[in-house]
Amino acid sequence: MPRAWHGNMMQRWWRWGWPHIWRRQPSSPGGTFLRPIDAAPAAPHNRRHARTAIHHTLAARADRRAGRGLFHRQFGCTRSWMGPRRVGRFRGPRGRHDGVRGLVRAGLAGGRSHLPLAQTAAGRFAIPPARDSHAPTHFTKPSPAPMRYPAAFFGGAHVRIIAQRRGMCCLLMLGLAGAAGAQPPAAITPQELNEGWILLFDGATLFGWQAVPAGAWQVSESALHAAPAEKAFLRSTSQFGDFALKLRYLAGPQTDAAVVARLASQSLPPDPSKCYMVRLGTPDRPPEGSLLGRKEARALPARAGWRTLELCFQGGRVGVALDGQQVLDYADPQPVRRGHVAIVCSKGSLKVAEIKLKPLSMKNLFNGKDLSGWKTYPELKTIATVTPEGWLRLQNGKGQLETEGQWSDFTLQLEVFVNGQGLNSGVFFRSIPGEIWNGYESQIHNGYRDGDRTKPVDCGTGGIFRRQNARRVVPDDRQWFWKTIHADGPHMAVWVNGYQVSDWTDTRPPDENPRRGRRLKAGTIILQGHDPKTDLFFRNIRIAELPLQ
Repeated sequence: MPRAWHGNMMQRWWRWGWPHIWRRQPSSPGGTFLRPIDAAPAAPHNRRHARTAIHHTLAARADRRAGRGLFHRQFGCTRSWMGPRRVGRFRGPRGRHDGVRGLVRAGLAGGRSHLPLAQTAAGRFAIPPARDSHAPTHFTKPSPAPMRYPAAFFGGAHVRIIAQRRGMCCLLMLGLAGAAGAQPPAAITPQELNEGWILLFDGATLFGWQAVPAGAWQVSESALHAAPAEKAFLRSTSQFGDFALKLRYLAGPQTDAAVVARLASQSLPPDPSKCYMVRLGTPDRPPEGSLLGRKEARALPARAGWRTLELCFQGGRVGVALDGQQVLDYADPQPVRRGHVAIVCSKGSLKVAEIKLKPLSMKNLFNGKDLSGWKTYPELKTIATVTPEGWLRLQNGKGQLETEGQWSDFTLQLEVFVNGQGLNSGVFFRSIPGEIWNGYESQIHNGYRDGDRTKPVDCGTGGIFRRQNARRVVPDDRQWFWKTIHADGPHMAVWVNGYQVSDWTDTRPPDENPRRGRRLKAGTIILQGHDPKTDLFFRNIRIAELPLQ
């Protein structure tokens, strides 16, 4: 698609707002008669450019020629004329950008830098032509990865900023965001994803949590809110071993609350001697950040407003930091090894937001050089190779690549790149060694129906195949994405790009074969070669085994 198309379309959005996007009427002399694009038939010479969701959503076929716009007043165009082959360049808060990318990055966010791809677990809209620097470059026929803008960028707080500063343009952005369904409001940065962080709270629902009593916790303004008449408990459905945790909280007057770690499944109310309770609240004693029943934290000056809490649990060591300052370091001679994360509010009011967890004690399963630690099956059709970039490539099928090691309760993280449209694959775990695809399967399939990411095709990426569909298809084909698979006992959960998409407990009768019943026994990890079209890349494959209680 010519870059001029971007500039011309955005000039018209900027000047008249949606839906008043105008085009020259080809039949009028000199193009002096204008009419709305959405009322005009598509020009044949532009039909080939309608390749992406934005085109279909707007039904817009823009002419390649346009006059002077308003960009030069906001961004300092170095070229005022935007003809078919001359696109103005705009200087925004992040420097020089061209085409629609300059507008989106520098302008519509009201001076804020654009949100990167991985900052949302939402659907994204492709606006060619920039090639993703992370995409594989050695394909036989390279497919340029379109530039992706997270739909969440056009919603929530950013839309409110646009409404204040950019008039009716915000209506257009809301329409774009709606094309892929409601967007998760929570965000996670690319750096956090690379470090292994996941969202325990999605900013919109209690998915992945259990409230006791029911209704004691509500979600409002992207935060958890409790104002209980009696004690309110909120417990994660997953148990964790070694991890780091960070969150933001706002405690009301006379609030008595705590964040609990490594809580046993049936331990409500929590016993401080059998878990770790980090105190939150406004009374002075014990200070915020103290481990109740174990050690008091260093007191910090009182501060109103939202605060940041960071926790680290590794082996028997516990670290606590408030607003970036370490206030406690504790070594437990008889540590509690694993359990749930919970929040307790005994009185007052408490708001909690941006709850993120990072599994610790991870070990690499793939060295980026060869297939050491993996078992291949030459008699099957799948071919596993290591690319010059140090990625694991799986092609053709039916077949598989299987680990030599076995795990029962664990957290597995890996990056995946689907090199094709609508390809099918999966990651099997607790698999029976030596058998083909015989384990629990975390699906890989990025297709969805009717433009709605909440309607996955064939279970959807992150779903537990044949058990629970992914509640949202987060990633796109030909884009790297992170996957976190967590298994503790009969409970299993999967996060894609940090966003939890499945949460399932196997209540079937016990059985050695996971196809027939509940298997808790350790098994292998299998990467699936589904069919002859299989072509996937994997990298940064790492795992942490959950310690025994």
